[in-house]
Amino acid sequence: MVFFTKEEKLKIFLRFVSLVFVTSSAFAVDHFGMPAADLRPGEFVDGKIFSVKYVPGAKETSFYIVGKEAAQIKFDRLKIQLIVDPNGASKAFVLKRNKDAYVFDQKMTHDSRLEIQSEDGQVEQMRIRSKP
Repeated sequence: MVFFTKEEKLKIFLRFVSLVFVTSSAFAVDHFGMPAADLRPGEFVDGKIFSVKYVPGAKETSFYIVGKEAAQIKFDRLKIQLIVDPNGASKAFVLKRNKDAYVFDQKMTHDSRLEIQSEDGQVEQMRIRSKP
């Protein structure tokens, strides 16, 4: 029969706990760097007032107001339109809000300007490339 002293029992216990910790953290690292399936790459455009991330899709383009100023914005009071200049004739499209994004419900085929008007009347225009 084997008897252990208190110090030996403590060493064995600590080795066991550290072994469990190391192996469980090793398995966690395998999944840490995996991107979420719903995150799509996008392009960021910084203006003087707003920062915008736009994500082109097959049928629509989503625009997100991002950055530290986004927390102070009342999104329901923003007026956002996309101005498309395909052949020199400008067309303005008002973007619809869908949860946390503003959506242009067509595929972007031409470079455009995004015009954002805040509730206090400040207007900012940003150049949006059709293919980021």
